[in-house]
Amino acid sequence: MDSPVVGTNRFAAPNVRPSAAVIALLLLAGIAISLASGWGFSRMVERRLIERLELAPPLAVVDFATVLEGAPAGTSGVGMRDAVRDLEARARRLGRAGYLVIDGQAVIAAPRDIYVPVRGGTADRPDTVARP
Repeated sequence: MDSPVVGTNRFAAPNVRPSAAVIALLLLAGIAISLASGWGFSRMVERRLIERLELAPPLAVVDFATVLEGAPAGTSGVGMRDAVRDLEARARRLGRAGYLVIDGQAVIAAPRDIYVPVRGGTADRPDTVARP
């Protein structure tokens, strides 16, 4: 007659430890899943940023103060008025072309290449930008 051993639980799991290979495999799988989800999240954020930038109009900064400050000594009021009108006309053309044109006095910092160049009687070269 077979009798169970007293004090043992025949329903308990055996004392089995996973091998080092199984642990390494699980660790690598966890790292791979983490990397894949991080990459996917970064792509999603990048895609949203690109979509948002595509919706934003391009910017142009017009700085009328530079026209006044950069005028050579002895420039007449008519010359100044013509330079300001020229800058206003170019700002309107940029607005019609889809640019958001803002006054340079409202700008704290901006890249040099978004400033509308000052030309006419107020600058030595036509490619002189309003502010560095």
